[in-house]
Amino acid sequence: MRLRPLLLASLGTAAGLGLVEGAFRIRDHGAFPHLNVYVADPALGVRLRPGATERISFSGNPPSDVRINAAGYRGADWPAQAADEILVVGDSQAFGLGVDEHESFAARLGEKLHRPVANAAVPTYGPDEYEAVLRTQLPRRKPKTVLYTINVANDLFEASHPNAQRHAVWDGWAVRKETAPAHVMELPGRALLFRDSHAFFALRGAWYRASGSEDGSVPSEGGWQELSRAGLADEQARADAKQQSQAQRAERGKKRAALHAEQKQVDALLQKAIGQAVAQGDEDGEELGIGVLHASHAQPGDIVRTSYGEGSRPVPAAAAEIQRAAEVRDQFAAKLRERHDQEGLAALQRLPRVDTELRAIDTEQMTVELQSRSPLRAHLERVAALCEASGAELVVVVLPLDVQVSSTEWAKYHAPPIDLAASRSLVDDVLGVAARLGARTVDAWPSLASAEPGAFLDGDLHMSPKGHQAVADAIERALARPPRVPAVPVELPLGRTPVPTADAFTHGAPVPESYFFMSDLRPLGCSASVVREWLRLSCKKARFELVAKGHAEPMILDTEDAGVLVVAMLEAAAWAVNVRSPKRSYRIGSLWAFGEDGPETYASELEGRRAHQIMPTPTAEEEALCACWKSQGHADCIDLVGAADEGCASYATDCTALVACARGDASTPRRCAHGVPTGVTQRCP
Repeated sequence: MRLRPLLLASLGTAAGLGLVEGAFRIRDHGAFPHLNVYVADPALGVRLRPGATERISFSGNPPSDVRINAAGYRGADWPAQAADEILVVGDSQAFGLGVDEHESFAARLGEKLHRPVANAAVPTYGPDEYEAVLRTQLPRRKPKTVLYTINVANDLFEASHPNAQRHAVWDGWAVRKETAPAHVMELPGRALLFRDSHAFFALRGAWYRASGSEDGSVPSEGGWQELSRAGLADEQARADAKQQSQAQRAERGKKRAALHAEQKQVDALLQKAIGQAVAQGDEDGEELGIGVLHASHAQPGDIVRTSYGEGSRPVPAAAAEIQRAAEVRDQFAAKLRERHDQEGLAALQRLPRVDTELRAIDTEQMTVELQSRSPLRAHLERVAALCEASGAELVVVVLPLDVQVSSTEWAKYHAPPIDLAASRSLVDDVLGVAARLGARTVDAWPSLASAEPGAFLDGDLHMSPKGHQAVADAIERALARPPRVPAVPVELPLGRTPVPTADAFTHGAPVPESYFFMSDLRPLGCSASVVREWLRLSCKKARFELVAKGHAEPMILDTEDAGVLVVAMLEAAAWAVNVRSPKRSYRIGSLWAFGEDGPETYASELEGRRAHQIMPTPTAEEEALCACWKSQGHADCIDLVGAADEGCASYATDCTALVACARGDASTPRRCAHGVPTGVTQRCP
């Protein structure tokens, strides 16, 4: 009889708890704000539990359903391998966190192309884990195409921080390493309570908020220091594959030894610049994002915090770190430029010039090595090798932060906007490395910008169905283009070097005083810069017409913003162009006879045409090239280097490739209707 009251009380308690649980489940629409289907993995940090299902909703966005297949990835069980399969690797963005399975760009792409797509993306993963997935799945699936998806919000930081060092599993939830307890007490029904109960989740959240804990970055996520110094310890020159005479090899070895000595000075300068920035950050505190917040040990913030869909640093904190990295790198570059007359920078700039007879190293390449050293470079090189060995084509997709795409996205975070213009260079770094490896590249920034507003979820950085559709469209366009070819040295005439980049011209030398035409052109808003044998002349109030090109290979670009001329100043290479402005026009040119000390330049006014001059009208190709340049964060096209023509049309949806093609970069060769690209500028015949 005594057991009866206890039994009734137990049943009443169970019924009450069931009602409470049901009430909270209804309130939450059966959804949690994060995935809780993880299991620990010693190498990868976490894995997704095969056969698991969950409903998630965060930041007020509609609920979405997740199912994990037998392989441990999102979606239905994968079918048998197919000859045209696409394999996707990435993190929560590629996984499609916050949208339904069929709304992810992987699923959308499969529908558009009628090709099987295996989505092997896993939230919390980074570059190390992407590579590990490929090492496992490439021999198993033998895909035709690999979509290597880079999330700028995380992956640049995580390049040197494996997931096993960043995340741990706590009752099925993936939490940042610093926030996880050292151990948990095993209890009967623990998973039911700690993982599956909505009522317990609500209670846990209330306790966490009452404790006054704060959200922020933790050390394992990495910071701006990794991005700013990434790759700068790499060797400064690469071996030339061509056989040279013993005397030439000895001379080159001597120069390379001098360069390695300068490498130590460059590294020391970088460390000094970073040290000064850190010191300033210590003074300014959190305003500069240097003082990272250490989460309290065993605080369940990564589990119960509902404002973000994944247990990671808040978006404003990530944006601040990215911007700070770009600023520090710019500070470092500025310090090198300040030392232009000193030994360190002079060695970097002088090495290619004194070694031109070897045609192996040039200043542009040094500029690429110094300024385009993405922290993902080594990862991409290994992944490219894996794909090549497996016979799969590598496509690198770069997904920017929502606040990089549109400043209006800041409003949802209730945080003051940060100017992220400088961070564009970090995206370009990744795209440039991928292009030089011969991979197709997909810069999702323009596509997502065109999908705004509504490309991203409310209160979160993850893409909305509209954003995923925009990315799928961008990938489809990229796959429709002819495949990229790896950058290979172009057979250049003795003493010639490739066309410098826009940035190289920006930091190039001023024009010699012997270039007499400059005095006539400065009133037209013209400025000029010289890098090796190349001259760039940019005029805000004038446009150019080609008269005679000789062997100087002049490239003309006329846009609404400016006229830009790039030409080689060479012996026995006469050239002439008309410079037209609304009220005054000139013919300028150069002739450098053999044996003379330098070029003879001239400027003559075109008589009888002083008023109401007819300015050259930009072509459709020139307008498209200028628009691409501006989409990469440039205010105008006055610094753009290249020539726009139909030969580069196949890269129209890939701005990085289009700009490189216009300049004559070997990694993005022109597709000529007749013949093959020729000359240093790689123009169609």
